[in-house]
Amino acid sequence: MSNDKTEEELNKLQKRLWDRSPAPRLTVEQLNAIDLLILGKTDREVSNLVGVRRETVTKWHQNPFFTAELNCRREALWIDSKLRLRALASEAIEVLSDGLQHEDMKIAISAAGQWSLRYGLPPILVTSYPHDRATPEEAL
Repeated sequence: MSNDKTEEELNKLQKRLWDRSPAPRLTVEQLNAIDLLILGKTDREVSNLVGVRRETVTKWHQNPFFTAELNCRREALWIDSKLRLRALASEAIEVLSDGLQHEDMKIAISAAGQWSLRYGLPPILVTSYPHDRATPEEAL
């Protein structure tokens, strides 16, 4: 029941993040830079791909609108990842449950050994993204 509630809350937060208006006062280059940073690119890689100097990208991180948009997109990505992991965990548990009842003893023993994973799910499934500056005011 608490997992359903948590998933419902994540879905609501995700919808709120995706439905919000686009970031104000950001250039196309800055929005493209945010997309690349989300993918894990470094400031140097971003600057080369966007066509600006690395120092420019570094300065953008000091812009509260840039920082807020970057954090909002990171949060949306984090929420989506958590929801996908939860779905996979549920499917994995179902597979392990089926394995426990398998007529082949090797498969049943292997499933039993893996069953402990159900009790040691990674913390990423229950924690939230550690954002601290999701609005321009907080980023100042």
